[in-house]
Amino acid sequence: MKCHEVETWMLTDETPNRPPAEVRSHLRSCAGCRHSFGRLVRLIHEVSTAPLPPVPVAARDKLLSSLVPLPVAIPLHAPSQPRSPLPRRWQSQPWMRWAAAAVLFLGLGLGLALLVRPSRERTGDVAEGPVEERVLARHLVLSETNEPTRRLTT
Repeated sequence: MKCHEVETWMLTDETPNRPPAEVRSHLRSCAGCRHSFGRLVRLIHEVSTAPLPPVPVAARDKLLSSLVPLPVAIPLHAPSQPRSPLPRRWQSQPWMRWAAAAVLFLGLGLGLALLVRPSRERTGDVAEGPVEERVLARHLVLSETNEPTRRLTT
């Protein structure tokens, strides 16, 4: 690292009192940069520990009166609880939630029953005709089959 680069670093870094490894190695070998760095660190220390000058009361009052008053901040209220996807009237009446859940389960149950229901082609069921004929057709299917699943569905 060269002297110019170290000087640029000292003037641009926000915390020049903590140099990186490259700068430290240059400071060990260069007396001029080491002297400048020591002066910079002392200056930073003096400025940070120096007391503030007293402010005359008249100047402070004049400055405060010249400032435009800021508008009063309106506090934003955060919702006290997470917003529910249900309409507000459902939130106040718990029986409506139970009714919605019951309708949902009833619909799921009916849909499942329709999916599981055996088709007429597999059972050999006759859809039309008198009851006696349908019962006779089922008995014939039961007597002609030995498959347990077909007997169960018939």
